[in-house]
Amino acid sequence: MSGISCAELRHVVDTWSDQYVELGGIPWVCYVQIFENRGVMMGASNPHPHGQIWANESILNEPAKELHTQQTYMSTHDRCLLCDYLAEELGNGQRLICQNDHFVALVPFWAVWPFTMMVLPRVHCGALSDLPSDARDGLADMLKQVPQCYDRLFQVSFPYSRGFINTQLMGMHILHDICILIFICPCYAGRQYVSLWSGMNCWANRNVILPLNTPPNASVAL
Repeated sequence: MSGISCAELRHVVDTWSDQYVELGGIPWVCYVQIFENRGVMMGASNPHPHGQIWANESILNEPAKELHTQQTYMSTHDRCLLCDYLAEELGNGQRLICQNDHFVALVPFWAVWPFTMMVLPRVHCGALSDLPSDARDGLADMLKQVPQCYDRLFQVSFPYSRGFINTQLMGMHILHDICILIFICPCYAGRQYVSLWSGMNCWANRNVILPLNTPPNASVAL
């Protein structure tokens, strides 16, 4: 997506939002996963920018764990976990990559893969469909900036898996849920078992071929 204009990416964001609402309205759908695998190494057979949207009857591993953790934090502290975390990272500044008026991209301190990035909204938002127009422009900007960071660092169109974690469906959006965007760069050797399952933490193995970077070092490199 690094070669697409922000205006074009805004249309992509609007389409994602429309599909999230449409698919989420199906009675049996409990979770809508929007994701992209970039590059042959990540299993993408088509060279042009493209992504996938899956409507699921159950919540996938990673979103389920994160939603449960946010519920627990909210019940204990009466505040949003990731909103508090973002405030901490903005104060620290070591793991920040890029930002605009609406979103912040950073390398989380718990990153498993080298150069994993998380994009968080500055204002609490449970799902893509909740984003106002100016915030959608901000998200389009981040969708362009983040891949450019990888491309500059590695001097290639770098492979990654990217996925949104939205609020769960089958009920009202609740306060502890926040919409986040994750970029994962596993860098396995050879063509990978990647799809919805890798992006949402259902992978089979971890043969990392890049040296492990701690989050502060990775953020400096990016």
